[in-house]
Parts: sequence; structure tokens; C-alpha cells
Amino acid sequence: MRLYPYENFYIETQLSPEKIERLLRNNLQTEPSFWIFFKSTDFLPYYGWATINRFQIRRNTSYRHAFLPVISGTIAGETSPFIHIKMRLSVAVQISLLLWTVIMGYYAVKLSIKELREGEFDSSVLIGYGMLAFYYLFATIWFKLESLKTKRFLIDLFEGKIVAMARTV
Repeated sequence: MRLYPYENFYIETQLSPEKIERLLRNNLQTEPSFWIFFKSTDFLPYYGWATINRFQIRRNTSYRHAFLPVISGTIAGETSPFIHIKMRLSVAVQISLLLWTVIMGYYAVKLSIKELREGEFDSSVLIGYGMLAFYYLFATIWFKLESLKTKRFLIDLFEGKIVAMARTV
């Protein structure tokens, strides 16, 4: 069971690596668009970079939230390419998630131990655990919603299908 918001899978396609790169480049901006409200004609759904065998992209949205996945991919194979896709949170969000978990976990456990030693367990101790659960669920749900949109986009773009979910350690 994975507890961390992360996706790791393979897409099988019949397109050549050159065609995959061309499709990616046609659907990528090099910089994110901050003025999407005006709906310019050059608005593309993703921003990032792509080469013949690698790419890294993020969804270009009119709203900003920290849980947009960073998508990286590797293209392998010549006749029937496989595209290995990894989606993860940005490094800044990973660090804040780790810090929040460590700090809130420490104080929740410390307060729980104190209450148990005194023999008076108050239900207010559960607030710390509730805050941990809320932040975790908030990050995981938003990441999952965005990753599903990206999966659908990539499958349609590459005219492929998911053939395997890669194991994560």
C-alpha cells in the first residue's frame, strides 16, 4: 500500500519516439501561462520540455495550487515504444508535507503520552491527529484528481494504453 502521493506506470503506443516528441512539443509551452483569464490563442494544456527520449511537464491551469503533479517520462523502444511515466509532488510541497507531518506528529504523540501518564485522556488530544489526517488527505486527493486528468490526456495524446503499473519501493 502506497501512503505517499505518487504515480508510476507505463504507456504502450505504436507511435515512433520522434512522433511522440513532436506531439509533446505541439502541446507544451516553455513557460506557464499566468494570464490565462484572457484566453489567448497560444494557451496550451501543459508546460515543460521534451527531447527525443525524455520529457518533464506540468499542467497549465487557470488556478494555482501546490498539488499539481510534476510529470516526468522516459521513452524506450524503437518499434513499439513504452513510455515510463512518473508523477510526483514538487520538491517544495514534499518538504512542507514532511515538515508538517514531523512537527504535528511529534506534538500529537508528546501530548498523548503526557495525557496517558497523568491518567486523564482528553479528547482534545485528537485534534493533532485530525490535523495530520486532514493535511494528508487534502494533498493526496488533490494530487490524485490532477494525476487522473493527466493520465487521460497522455493516453489520448499517445494513442496508447496503460500496460503496467510500475512497482514503487
